[in-house]
Amino acid sequence: MTSDFETERRAGFERELRHMEQAWRAGVADALTDAVAWCECFGEPPPRWVSQGVLALVAGHVGEQKGPGRLGNVKATRRQDMIHFARWDAVTECRDRKGQRGIPTTWPECYAAVSEMFVGTEAEGAEETMKASYQLVARRMREGDDLRYYIPWKKPG
Repeated sequence: MTSDFETERRAGFERELRHMEQAWRAGVADALTDAVAWCECFGEPPPRWVSQGVLALVAGHVGEQKGPGRLGNVKATRRQDMIHFARWDAVTECRDRKGQRGIPTTWPECYAAVSEMFVGTEAEGAEETMKASYQLVARRMREGDDLRYYIPWKKPG
């Protein structure tokens, strides 16, 4: 007989694995690594999509050049998506905390503060760049393309 705890544990395992599969199919290579670790953590065999993904990865089909330009492969596109996401996240945090001591209260001030915060990082850019990244990510999320901003799961310990 299966306990309620075991039923809930199994449901949570499968729910997270489905989320990882969606992210993998959306082109997030890190989701495959997470799925392998997730299955290992729960002592479960990986589903077919995981083993097929691992085979593709080993065969060198993931991250290969897909087209011209700096975003012509999966890894470069993922890196740029994470830069846009970092900017979006910082602007969102700024707007969520507006009015608190020292936090900007207007959109332009917020973009300026985030721009200043990212000086010397990969996400560095002008105020207009922060605004463009924020608007791009917000639009993609509204349109249901939020899995491209999947954040990899890290096994505790």
